[in-house]
Amino acid sequence: MTSDRETTRVVREWVGEFETQLPDRVLDAVLDQLPITPQRRRWWPAFAFAGPLVPVGVAAAAILVAAVLGLNLLGRVDVGGPDPSDPSATPDVRAGLLFWSGRDLPAGEYVVDEPFPLRLRFTVPDGWHAFGVVDGLAAICSNACELPDRVGLGFWVVSNVYADACDPAGEVEPPIAAGVEDLVAALTSLPRHEATTPRSVTIGGQPATYLELTAAAELGDCALPGFRAWTTGADVRDSPPGERNRLWVLEIDGVRLMVDLAIPATARDEEVAELVAVLESLRFEPAGD
Repeated sequence: MTSDRETTRVVREWVGEFETQLPDRVLDAVLDQLPITPQRRRWWPAFAFAGPLVPVGVAAAAILVAAVLGLNLLGRVDVGGPDPSDPSATPDVRAGLLFWSGRDLPAGEYVVDEPFPLRLRFTVPDGWHAFGVVDGLAAICSNACELPDRVGLGFWVVSNVYADACDPAGEVEPPIAAGVEDLVAALTSLPRHEATTPRSVTIGGQPATYLELTAAAELGDCALPGFRAWTTGADVRDSPPGERNRLWVLEIDGVRLMVDLAIPATARDEEVAELVAVLESLRFEPAGD
């Protein structure tokens, strides 16, 4: 079996050109999850990895083709749901989004799992990029996830919001409470954002509260590249001017989750339609053993 030191060396060489783009926490999470010792073997048989892998003892898996839904889905707010009754519609091969952190994603089905506190899966068409998976955020984006032009789909475990959208230290004090209603109320009051009226919907077959936020069209006197909106405690959302965020807030297994479809002013309809299709494929699953 490959040693811990050798595996670390191989993985770091493999991600070489991306290492400067990835948060250290993402790369560390990748290394932490690789099956490099017998004690950690129980983590990886739950799914196989897709694509050209480094030699860490896991065979490459087949890549599944994702279907892209039409633009008529852009206005939908009830998205995703239980698996179809036809067993053939449920792919047998799964790929870990964590493994692809900082890389372009082949079309296929991906699983979000540890270190994220929930387990979920979705199908991605070709041409998207994995931000990665950390304890409070999992995301895919266009444009290598670079602001301000990236279109993105993020799964956030939000710990607080900002009372001052132009102050990196401007979080609400005391931090917001832990309920879905508490986060929704805080989002509707974000400075330099306009919010729609929250309403009850479903996402991935789960009840949720839906609202939309639109950032102010101009930075004005704000010295940041975008307006501070929310944080996981480690990762922060800066909304570029004019960005629209479609948000679903829900609680699953005691975890408050916010799903964010981020649509910058420069977004193409085709990009947004593809992310709506990803949401249509979203499934929540029991946590792995």
